[in-house]
Amino acid sequence: MEYKLEVEGMDDLGYFSKGHHDKQVFADEVNGQYQGPWCQQADPDDVRHVWWRNKPLHSNRFDVEYVQADGPGRGAFPVTVIYI
Repeated sequence: MEYKLEVEGMDDLGYFSKGHHDKQVFADEVNGQYQGPWCQQADPDDVRHVWWRNKPLHSNRFDVEYVQADGPGRGAFPVTVIYI
């Protein structure tokens, strides 16, 4: 099956996709890409549009973590996310 969005998992925290996407489409993509008895069904009412930026980790010059941004600005990018 071909998916419309690139959805990434965040360990046991939830799922995200870069860009602000339609909440129903995003929830459907999460439910389609991540199935099984261990997966909670994504509800579009729980989907959020936020802004993140990359923060370099000083322990390894190739690793970064995503941190919440206050909104659009230098280095910030839009993200659609659901925390499960």
